[in-house]
Amino acid sequence: MLSRLRTLFGRENGDHPETRERQKEAAVRVHLYPGASMEPSSQPALLTKKQVEEEMERLIMELQLMTSQRNELRDRLLFISEGTVDNRPYHKPNPFYEKLKLEHKQVMCELKIFEKENIEDSEKLSELTKETVFYR
Repeated sequence: MLSRLRTLFGRENGDHPETRERQKEAAVRVHLYPGASMEPSSQPALLTKKQVEEEMERLIMELQLMTSQRNELRDRLLFISEGTVDNRPYHKPNPFYEKLKLEHKQVMCELKIFEKENIEDSEKLSELTKETVFYR
């Protein structure tokens, strides 16, 4: 009975560490790849071009999903740790917001120019009214 078990487990001359390592590798292989056999195949299974493309597409989709999740979690962490959106150290500026900010600066500059012109024109008007009153 023991000899039969030894032959099943590949231990004919007692306890061999190599067989234990092979058993551990097989257990890991079965755990990682549930459909894999216990013994490693002598020849790796060749995939067709279509299968390789499908696998690549699947892996690319998983990578994009993981990258977007990582970025979202990083943004949440930065928002929580830094507080406001403008104080983020790695904040990527929104091009529409930047354009709006630039337009706002231009409008404010023009407004200051118009205010100065208005003040100058009102002073000229007051001088002209004084002159007209003087000549009347």
